[in-house]
Amino acid sequence: MVATGTAGDGAAVTVLKTRPPTRGTVRAGTLQQMPPVAGFLELDRVGQIKSVLRTFEDGTSFEDAAKLADAMLRDDRISGTTSTRWGALVASDLAIKASTVKPKRKAKQIAELIQGSDDEPGLWSTMFPKDVVSELLHWGRLLGIGVAEIMWDYSDPTFSTFTTRVWHPQFLRWNYQKGIYQLRTMEGLIDLPSLEENARSDGKWILYMPYGFRSPWRRAMLRPLAMLYLCRQWAYRDWSRYSEKHGMPADVLEIPDNAPDEEKQKVMQDVANRGSETALFLPMSGDKDAPKYKFSIVEPVGRSEEGFERLISKIEVNIAVTVLGQNLTTEVQSGSRAAASVHAAVAFTKLLEDAVIAETLQKQGLTHWAERNYGDPALAPRARYVVEEPEDELKEAQTLEAVGVAVTALQLAGLEIDTDAIAAIWGIPMLNAAELDEGATPGAGGRVALTPSALAAIVTVNEARAAAGMGPLEGAGGGRNPDGELTVAEFQAKHAATVATAAQAEAGTGPGDGASGAGDGAPPPAPADGTEPPGVKAGLAKLVISTATVLGQQDPEDHIERLSGAPGPGVAGHKRTAKYADALKKAAKRRAAQALKQDLAGILEDVDKATSPADLRARLTRRYKGADATALRRVVERAQIMAHMAGRLGVLEEL
Repeated sequence: MVATGTAGDGAAVTVLKTRPPTRGTVRAGTLQQMPPVAGFLELDRVGQIKSVLRTFEDGTSFEDAAKLADAMLRDDRISGTTSTRWGALVASDLAIKASTVKPKRKAKQIAELIQGSDDEPGLWSTMFPKDVVSELLHWGRLLGIGVAEIMWDYSDPTFSTFTTRVWHPQFLRWNYQKGIYQLRTMEGLIDLPSLEENARSDGKWILYMPYGFRSPWRRAMLRPLAMLYLCRQWAYRDWSRYSEKHGMPADVLEIPDNAPDEEKQKVMQDVANRGSETALFLPMSGDKDAPKYKFSIVEPVGRSEEGFERLISKIEVNIAVTVLGQNLTTEVQSGSRAAASVHAAVAFTKLLEDAVIAETLQKQGLTHWAERNYGDPALAPRARYVVEEPEDELKEAQTLEAVGVAVTALQLAGLEIDTDAIAAIWGIPMLNAAELDEGATPGAGGRVALTPSALAAIVTVNEARAAAGMGPLEGAGGGRNPDGELTVAEFQAKHAATVATAAQAEAGTGPGDGASGAGDGAPPPAPADGTEPPGVKAGLAKLVISTATVLGQQDPEDHIERLSGAPGPGVAGHKRTAKYADALKKAAKRRAAQALKQDLAGILEDVDKATSPADLRARLTRRYKGADATALRRVVERAQIMAHMAGRLGVLEEL
C-alpha cells in the first residue's frame, strides 16, 4: 500500500507502508468469541448491594458488579452525570504529535496518517472509535478496569491496521495465584497480559486501568455510587406512594346505628361506586332527632413531602460530586469570584484525569501498529486529548456586574475607590493614555513619539491639566495662576525648592539637621532603629508632590500640608501592589506572546522547510537579522515601568 503526502517544504513525498519481515515477539492471536451479555440485577435490599460489593472488592469476580453497574444506568442522575463526563472527553479535539525518533520526516508522515485532515479522517478514528473510548472510560472509572480487544485487519498484505471492541467486564476475574486478570470467552478462560511485566501489553488486548494494575476496584466509583443508587430509588418509591395516598382524599360515611342493614349496604355501595359522580343520595328520616347519614371528604394535611425532596436533592449532589467532582446545581452565589473559579476547576481536573486514556491507547495499540508496519514501535506518534478549562461566561458576567454595583455604591457613599486596581484584580482590560492615542488619526508625516521629558519641555501646566479633564491652575485668590502658562519642566524647576523642603519635612530632616551634608548630594545615612532611610521617602514625596502639583487642584504648599497630615493605609498598599503585580505579569505575558506571534510562526515555518541543520541555521540567521523587536521592546518597557511605579506606590502607602 502506497501513501502520498506533503513534506514541510511543500514537496510531494511517497511512503511505502510495509510490514517488517519479522514481527518479533508480537502475538496477533485470533478473534475471541464473546459470550452473550446477561441481564441486569434487580436489587432492592441493602444486604444484596453489600453482597455484590463484597464479591467485587475481593476481586474474585466482576460479574455481579458489572450487572449492577448496568442496572444503575436506569437512574437518570447517574446516567446523566456519567454521560456528561465521558462525553466531555470524546468531544474534545485530539492532537497527534510525531515521534522524535529519526528519520523525522518519516515520523511526521506517520503522525499525519494517524491524525488525518479536515477532508479525510485519520486511522485513529477507525482504530479507536469514540464509542469505544467512551465505553473504556465508563468501565475503567466505574469498576477500575476496561478491556478492549484489538482486531487486526490483514486484508492488505503490505499494510496492517486494526479496530477495537470493548468486552463487557462481567466476564472478567482476578487470579490471585497468577497475579493476572482472566477473561471468560466462548472458547474457555484465557489469561490477559500483565502490565507489570509489559506496559505495552501484547498487541492483542488493551487494559485501561486508571487506578493501577493491582486492586483498582478499591478506588472504583461503583463503591460509593451503589448505595446512593439504592437510596435514590427508595426515596422516589416512597415519595410516589406518599403522593398516591395524599392525592386521593378519603371518603368518610357516617351511618346511624339503628339504620336497617339493607339500607346500610346500599348506601355504602353507592358511595363506593360513585366514581366521578358529584351527587350522592343519602336516606333521611322524618324524625329530626333520629340519627342521620353523613358523608364527607377528608384530605391529608401536613408538609412531610418536603423530606423526600431534601433527601433526593442531597443524594443527587453526592452523585454529582462522585462522578464529576462538583455539584451540577448553581450553588455559586453572585459576586463570589473564588467560588466560581473553584467550581469550574474541579470538573476540569476530572477531565484532565480522563484525558490520560490517550496515553494508554497509544502505548498498548499504536506502538504495536508501528512495529508491525515500520519495524520500530518508537515511531508511533504521541496522542493526547486537547482539554481546556471551561469558562462560565454567564457567571463571570454576573460577578462583574456585582462588582460594578458595589463600586458604584461605595463611590456614591463618598469613598475614594481605586478603580484601576479593582480592574486589575478582576482582569478587566483598561486602555492607557498611549493606547487611547493610538486611535487618533496621524498626520501626513506620521506621528512622532516623544519621551516624557521631551513632552514636559513643550507642554504647559494648563495643557496637561486640560488633558486630564481639569481647569486651569488657580492662584491663591481664586484667579488665574500665571504659573499655568509655564511648561511642566519650567514649573518643576521653579518650585524645586518648595518640593525639596517638603521632601525634607516628610523625611524628618532639614537644612540644619546634618542628615546628608549641605549640597554634597550624598544620601542620608540609615536610621539606627532600622527604619527606612529618609531619602527613600523624600524621593517618593518629591515624585508625588511634583506630579500632584501639576495635575492637582491645589498649590504645592497645600499638597505639603495634606501629605504630612494624612495617615497612610498600612499593609493595604502592599496587598494591593502584590495583586497588581500578578495582574501585570499576566497582562505582560499575554501581550508579549502577541508581539512574538508572527516571529514564532516564521521560526516554525523555517523548521518545517529546512532540509538540513545547515539550512536551518541559515534560515534562522536571516530571520533574526530581519526581526523587528519594537513591539516586544515596547511591551517590556511598559511592564518594567508599571512594575517599578507600582512598587514605589506600595512603599509610599506603607510609610
